[in-house]
Amino acid sequence: MRGPDRGDSAPSGRGTSLLRLELSSSRSRQAIDITHLFTSRTWPDGLLLVSVEHTTAALFLGESGSEMFEDYERVAARLVAASGPFRHETWNPGNAQAHVLSSFLGTQLLLPISGGRLDVGTWQRVIFLELDGPRRRSIAVASLATQPLG
Repeated sequence: MRGPDRGDSAPSGRGTSLLRLELSSSRSRQAIDITHLFTSRTWPDGLLLVSVEHTTAALFLGESGSEMFEDYERVAARLVAASGPFRHETWNPGNAQAHVLSSFLGTQLLLPISGGRLDVGTWQRVIFLELDGPRRRSIAVASLATQPLG
């Protein structure tokens, strides 16, 4: 839902700001490494709350690579295929599996920022998982700046 209070870079409260990032998927189920969206800029130290604004996509930290992406996509397909049929398919045909899988995988991440940079493990990457594409998607990012810990 877009509205006057959901601008692309509008402040959203004391100590936080909101930024919207856009991406597009090209397949119905597709894993995409979006780490570059967070390493290509400097952030305030603290945490980034990253939220995909859709109910048929997911976010997670994982390893990157074409074989990993194939595995993520294959496992996602098998997880939901074994659970059907879906009751809400009658009023929302075609993407019930995507809704359920997105709910279980999650649509938000908290990412640590230190020295202005993303501070995750060596092999950890921010992965976006498209579950009902191809589509243009929006990701909201809120900076939660913190004070130093004792």
